Amino acid sequence: MARGGKNREVTWAQASRDVVIKLITTGQLPLGIFGACLLLIIYKTPDADMPKVWDTVRLFINVHAGLGYLLNIPLMCGWYFHAKFQRRSAETELRRIAPERTKDQQQFFQQKLESTKG
Repeated sequence: MARGGKNREVTWAQASRDVVIKLITTGQLPLGIFGACLLLIIYKTPDADMPKVWDTVRLFINVHAGLGYLLNIPLMCGWYFHAKFQRRSAETELRRIAPERTKDQQQFFQQKLESTKG
């Protein structure tokens, strides 16, 4: 149920927009684009060719890129924790400077300004 107690249908365009905005705000848009392209390629592949595709993927993983996929796991974990750390650091800094920023802005206004939250 949507706000106000009314049922509201969400269109595919609104849902797609929300997903893209979330990907942008979390820095995962390139990963989302890659995933969407991969899903499109799988969707467009004829049913008769799917066994060949999976055999090729399995061969690629086993022979050519096993080490790369294995090393990609700690790389993704490191990226995740680093991004989390960076977001916390930026938020802490914004909270630290918010009162100072409000004080500096207040000198240009007659009415009392509320402190910005960052």
